[in-house]
Amino acid sequence: MYEDHHHDHRFARDRWRRRVAAGCCAVLLVAWSACSKADNPKQAVLGDRYPENFAFAKERCDRVGYHSLRPRELVVYCLGCFEAEMDNGGFHQFFLNSAGDHTGATIDALESIGATEVRDVLRKATLAAFEGQIVPIGRSPRVQLLNRPSPADEDRLTEKLYALDAEYDEAARTLVDLTNDWLKRGK
Repeated sequence: MYEDHHHDHRFARDRWRRRVAAGCCAVLLVAWSACSKADNPKQAVLGDRYPENFAFAKERCDRVGYHSLRPRELVVYCLGCFEAEMDNGGFHQFFLNSAGDHTGATIDALESIGATEVRDVLRKATLAAFEGQIVPIGRSPRVQLLNRPSPADEDRLTEKLYALDAEYDEAARTLVDLTNDWLKRGK
């Protein structure tokens, strides 16, 4: 059964080291003091540099709620959460944590910025993990769908997701540049 600690933490640590060595990790500094805040929160705007502007999008989401984010903030928020989870533990962690609530919006965000390779890898992981079903909102229903009938089935899923983690690592090398290009275009 899938539980919080089903994921092999040694694998996550080794994966993190490989990604740092390859130079493909965006360091998501959630430095609240560096947010692009105006004196009046209603006038605050999203900065044009990712990942630095993730802190602003996260703080705004915490303050006004996910469904009140502006379209550009939503893209940055989904991408930042997705990248953070992938950097920390891959697709297992993404699907098991709250970022998994926004799988569909993350796919849309990747499409918006032109990160079609990363989008395709996320789609494959979603198909493998949820066997074609819509990814549910809420951790408990996702865990129920991730549970496999036998340990052998769980091992097969784990191997599939680990392989897709490696595909993501390769595809995500341009994610920061694509996001910044998209932000500069003012979409």
